[in-house]
Amino acid sequence: MAVAFTPTTIIQRTSQFSHDLNVHLDKMDDGEPRSRVFGDEEFVNISCHFKYMTKAERDTLKTFLKTNKGEEITWTINSQDYSGFFQSRFKQSFVGNLYNIIIIYSAKEV
Repeated sequence: MAVAFTPTTIIQRTSQFSHDLNVHLDKMDDGEPRSRVFGDEEFVNISCHFKYMTKAERDTLKTFLKTNKGEEITWTINSQDYSGFFQSRFKQSFVGNLYNIIIIYSAKEV
């Protein structure tokens, strides 16, 4: 059963959405390029930027990620529903006593 993600802070506009149409390119033995389609569903990898979080907000996000690791996560971003998974690692940086977190969410539009 999917778990809904409702963060206390919104992702920043600097977050990047990388769409994957499931077309993969590789080279044949003779060097000719070949494309293969691995399905009809489009996936998106979202580099989620959460900026200027307090320690409590950061701890809440980390607790959610730990509690729901491996679970399917549903999330609505800009009125679009997604269903997918958070990758197992995230990046953290500091601005004074505030935290910036970047985590990848791999999902499909639903």
